[in-house]
Amino acid sequence: MNGLEFLRQATAHNEQLKKHFIFCTGNVRPEVSEVASSNRVPLLPKPFTIEQMFETLDKVLENSLYEGRVSFSDSISCVVLLS
Repeated sequence: MNGLEFLRQATAHNEQLKKHFIFCTGNVRPEVSEVASSNRVPLLPKPFTIEQMFETLDKVLENSLYEGRVSFSDSISCVVLLS
């Protein structure tokens, strides 16, 4: 299963999950760009710098905090796990 199929299956059960995805790929095909754009999922092309990764994570976490989906402590845990 690739990332696109995973997104489709996960969001079939819960549409809100797509707001927690970040596509990281070294092969930015038109299909990937189209799905990412239409679902408003950030696309982080490889290779990327640690700064680019953190900027993308910050945007996703800020949106989650703003919309009340995660707490501040959840965001901190997420960043620590990913860093």
